Amino acid sequence: MRRPKYTAEQLQEAVQTSTSMRQVLAKLSVAPYGGNYDVLRTKLKSLGFDTSHFLGRAWSRNRQLSPKTPL
Repeated sequence: MRRPKYTAEQLQEAVQTSTSMRQVLAKLSVAPYGGNYDVLRTKLKSLGFDTSHFLGRAWSRNRQLSPKTPL
């Protein structure tokens, strides 16, 4: 397994100045692909960084989604 190209301090700064996981990845110069989100989520949880200020998924922000209907 490769070591990350960023330090814990760089990760902490990126988390504190971002509002989404994608912004954190971009600030760390990591490609925003599926596996990288999983690695980042695991790292944030293991280091105990606070992500409560993240706004959520941008595609559904401020939208009223219709209720799901059964098949």
